[in-house]
Amino acid sequence: RKLLRMPDERHGSGRVLTQAVIFRGDDVSQGEIECAVRDCRQADSERYVEWLPDGIACGYSNVALSGDKMTGLALTNSLSLGEALKWLGQAFTEAFRRLAYVRWYESEGMDQMEFTETESNLNDLISEYQPCWGCYHDDWDEDEFDDDDDY
Repeated sequence: RKLLRMPDERHGSGRVLTQAVIFRGDDVSQGEIECAVRDCRQADSERYVEWLPDGIACGYSNVALSGDKMTGLALTNSLSLGEALKWLGQAFTEAFRRLAYVRWYESEGMDQMEFTETESNLNDLISEYQPCWGCYHDDWDEDEFDDDDDY
């Protein structure tokens, strides 16, 4: 149950888009795992986006890691990730504008155009979270990620 804890509310809405849960060990059956995951999903249903009712994938292997009876891993794609990417994009843009560390990377063989392409790719990734994030944030500014806007 501790494995399925939701993201911290201080980092945005934390609404879960998708989740993958993987268990390794011989102590628990796959049916028990799926039941526990379903119970956690139902108990925290307000934390999941409603348009993905089956947004959790479960995996199971009966071969435990050495030294452990059972291990688990949960990977979560939540709206909190969109906020982290937004912060990263702002920090990257500011550092790139000042050409911070660019000369060092160029001396290692990178081209400055790769930084421009990376900035564009990061902004594209951020904009993919915009429709989802706008549903759950009252203070969302729709023009915030326009291509011609500066951070």
